[in-house]
This record gives sequence, structure tokens and C-alpha cells, in this order.
Amino acid sequence: MKLKIKPEDKSDIESVYHIVKKAFEGKEYSDQTEHLLVDKLRASTSFIKELSLVAEYDGKLIGHILLTKLHLKHNSKILTGLALAPVSVLPKHQNKGVGSQLINNAHKVAEQMGFPFIVLIGHPEYYRKFGYTNLNAQKIKLPFDVPNAYCFILKLSNAADLYFEGEMIYDSCFFD
Repeated sequence: MKLKIKPEDKSDIESVYHIVKKAFEGKEYSDQTEHLLVDKLRASTSFIKELSLVAEYDGKLIGHILLTKLHLKHNSKILTGLALAPVSVLPKHQNKGVGSQLINNAHKVAEQMGFPFIVLIGHPEYYRKFGYTNLNAQKIKLPFDVPNAYCFILKLSNAADLYFEGEMIYDSCFFD
């Protein structure tokens, strides 16, 4: 599927709301508020416009991905990385590689921007194929209870010499 992946602009906001809402509608693992989270994050200081990407197919938006800033605090040191949440594809376009293209493109942009890591909570089989590893191999504490099997980190190439330990600090939007 040949997609155009580009940063979201103001004219895409309504379509993104619809895409995210439809992508998670009726999913058992969803609280059905991902579309509201995207709006909150877009208005936060964690938002990075270059990392809110949309996928366009045949002139219509069919997918979206959002990566926002988060921090890893260890003692007095703070390392800024990214949280991937959410990846959304309209149901009729799911399982066609749209999400994969969004994720791979977002990884490239994040690496070019100099971020050392991306953290996410998601489906184990899906995210491992992108190089994500389980957080249980790290000494990292998340600020909420999620089974460890769903907690992942991707160290980007500019993080080769970094040791990851400490507490992840997410934007307050994740807790509203």
C-alpha cells in the first residue's frame, strides 16, 4: 500500500480525532478515550509537531501516530525520550501495513531529532518486530500498573552508550 506519511497540520485535526476514535472503538484493551488523550497531548508541552504523523492514502487520511516527550529520572539526572501513544489506523485499512509504515517513519524522525529512546505500552507480538524489548530487562519503573509483558522500550542508535535506569515521568495528560 503506497502511503504519503507527513506531519499532521491544523486541517488534519478533525480527521485524526475520527481515525483514533474509530481505530479503538470496541477494542477490549481500550478505555475508549485515546482520541481524547491525543487532543490533550496536542495541547501539552510534551507535544512535538514533527512527531504527530498522518498516513494518507488516495487523498484521504487513514492513520495517525503520536510520539510525545517523557523523561527518565535517575537520581538527579533526567534523560528525555519519547512515549509512543497511540498508533491508529481506520479499521478497514488495518492489517495492511499502515501502522508499520507510520511506526518506521516515526522512528526515523525521532532518531533524526536526537531522541535516545521510545517507550510504549502495547501488544507484545506486534511491537517486538520493530525492535522493542521488554522493560523487565531494564531497571525502569513506570508510574502506573501495567503487566510487564506489555511494557516496551526501543533504544535508538544514538543511545548505544546509555544505561537506562530510573522512573519514567509521563505528561500529566496520561493521568487525567
